[in-house]
Amino acid sequence: MDKWKCQKCGACCSVAGSIIPLWDRGDGYCKYLTKDNLCSIYKDRPDICRVDKSKITDEQLIIACNGLRELRKRREFNENFKPDLEYSKG
Repeated sequence: MDKWKCQKCGACCSVAGSIIPLWDRGDGYCKYLTKDNLCSIYKDRPDICRVDKSKITDEQLIIACNGLRELRKRREFNENFKPDLEYSKG
């Protein structure tokens, strides 16, 4: 199995504004995402932006990152695309 390593692609930050409206820069992206796909508040970023490797596997991280990249591609193709981030509370 591959080991997960952050690619600094900004995909996770591409939905952060949808999750935390206060951080939305107006297009669903986090307002702290720089042009270089880095976090301008990285050292002081909140817990939701941190990866706790004791609670998530490399495989889960790879799947999540791939899904977020796909959401970002859809948004870039269709500017009116809004991800449905609601989940079933089974």
